Amino acid sequence: MERISLGKMQNPVRGLLHGSAALVSVVGVIALIASANGPGLVSVAIVYGVALVGVFTTSTLYHCLPWSVVWKARFQRLDHTWIYALVAATFTALLVGSVDGPAVGIGIALIWGIGALGALKEYWPRTRTKLTLLTQIALGVGLIAPLFLMLGAMEPKLFALTVAGSIAYLVGMLMMIRHWPRLLPRIFSYHEVFHVIVIAAAVTHFLAVRELISPI
Repeated sequence: MERISLGKMQNPVRGLLHGSAALVSVVGVIALIASANGPGLVSVAIVYGVALVGVFTTSTLYHCLPWSVVWKARFQRLDHTWIYALVAATFTALLVGSVDGPAVGIGIALIWGIGALGALKEYWPRTRTKLTLLTQIALGVGLIAPLFLMLGAMEPKLFALTVAGSIAYLVGMLMMIRHWPRLLPRIFSYHEVFHVIVIAAAVTHFLAVRELISPI
């Protein structure tokens, strides 16, 4: 079934959702960096902020513009790569802000290593979409597991925000794999639901990162 468009804008709902999220992210990231406590946390905030804005900006361009087949595939790979970067950057911010000692370096190496492998996979020929999503789920699981090591260092509210955002990402990816729910196939279906969930998860994680990097 052919999807509705808005002029030359394809998938307008996805574009408006993530386009709005990109603009809001820029404002939020600037405020986060400006209020970070110390040079180290400023650097962490910058890495996290670049990944957050990158995800929503690339997603907007990928889903909205009428790319050629070749460029559509390139932007799809870039879109997925930014997802890995955001998960790794989020984990880095949470880990640096809550834990001291060798666990920080080990955790960062683990999550960025998984993310790098996932990103490299995007550039292998004939990679299936379901395999991509499964790799993203594996990255999400790799993010959740080390969080239990932080339980003693995190306040309950902060830990709840972190885990809730991670679970939301996983649920959204499972919906994408299952192609569910099919609501209004031409306008708002499972893919749009996924984008709403991604925004909600990103907001939840942003609140957690802000608590650690620049507590009010």
